[in-house]
This record gives sequence, C-alpha cells and structure tokens, in this order.
Amino acid sequence: AFQRALVQACRARGLPVIFDEVMTGLYRVGALAAAHYLGVRPDIACYAKLMTAGTVPMAATLASEAVFDSFKGDSKLQALLHGHSYTAFPIGCAATVVAVDMLTSPTYNPNLCTPQGPNPTCPTPDKCSAACGRALPSWDPAQVTALSHHPRV
Repeated sequence: AFQRALVQACRARGLPVIFDEVMTGLYRVGALAAAHYLGVRPDIACYAKLMTAGTVPMAATLASEAVFDSFKGDSKLQALLHGHSYTAFPIGCAATVVAVDMLTSPTYNPNLCTPQGPNPTCPTPDKCSAACGRALPSWDPAQVTALSHHPRV
C-alpha cells in the first residue's frame, strides 16, 4: 500500500516514477517485474544482472514514451547523454536475449504459470486460460505462514 501511495503522490506532483528492478526484476520476486505486483507502470525502469544470467555485464534502462520523447531534438542540448558502461555490449546483448527467452519460456522455466499443455502448473486453472507470465510460489504457503508466526521470528 505504501509503494502505491508513493507512486500516486509522485504522479500527482508531476514527478517521474523510477523503479530499480536490478534486484527485483526478471522473476526474482515471482513476476517479470516487481511493478507487476503494484499494478503500476514506472516512467523509468532499470534492469541488470539477471539479464545475462550473471555471465557477462549488461544493463538496460527502459523509459515510457513520454520520458523518451522529452529527450528528442535536433541538437545534443535536448539529448540525454547517459548510458551504462556495458550498454550494447555485443556478448551481453546476445546473452540477454537467450537468458530472457529462457526465463519466459515454460519449456526452460518450469516454475512459470502454464494452465494448459501436458503438465499444467497453474494453481488456479479455472481463473486463467493462457500463461500469465507469473512464477509459481517457490515455498509452500502453509510453511511460510507457520515460519512467519514462529515465536522466534
């Protein structure tokens, strides 16, 4: 609730919403991006690390069309003269393509929600008819609840 309220406060004031998905993106928290859980789209999102499965350096910054358009112009005065050290690194780009394909493929990532096919894995198949792109829980919910209510936690 706090994060959604913060996003609303930023938007109400005309401030850009920036999500650093370096540690939370690419299924680290169960969805392709943590923004998915908040139900919001950031104006800017930063990704790295898992883009190459940790094999070579790579980073990317995604921007909304409005942010992108604010840097369009005929001169460098309007341009955003910034980039990551390894942006467009050919080996990193190739590794990213393969890593993202594998992370988003039910063939290679059996932890993705897939309600159809020979081995359906969707916990609520009556509610979805196509792969939603979410990762299944890695932990038994009953065990998580029991552990989180343990007196020493």
